[in-house]
Amino acid sequence: MPILEFGEVEVKPLNAQVFTVTATVKNTRAIPSVAQQAANHNIGLPDLLSLEGSGLTVLAGGRLLDPYTGEIEAVERDPSHQKLNAGVPGLGSIKIRWIVKGTGEATLKHVSQKAGTISKTVPVK
Repeated sequence: MPILEFGEVEVKPLNAQVFTVTATVKNTRAIPSVAQQAANHNIGLPDLLSLEGSGLTVLAGGRLLDPYTGEIEAVERDPSHQKLNAGVPGLGSIKIRWIVKGTGEATLKHVSQKAGTISKTVPVK
């Protein structure tokens, strides 16, 4: 079974009240968190990665496509909850970036049908 863990979580200020939060989720096993056939045929539940916190408003978010340019595959609705249809690949990782307004504690939570739930809290300031 897949075992997921949070890798580096980076918080960078864009101005006094707006920050980017970039989180890495790693899979330490060879089995992906969502099987390719399940993803192709919409079988089972997709993984869900979320960012929440009092005093924080998520303005945008998505899967980080290029760490050098900051290009993301933006989510149109509810960017605080990222649906990962393909999950986290075996022995691989994914990076998600959110743009948040406000300061406080951000709780990152990844829920997977096969890998269970993991969470991490980081300060946004």
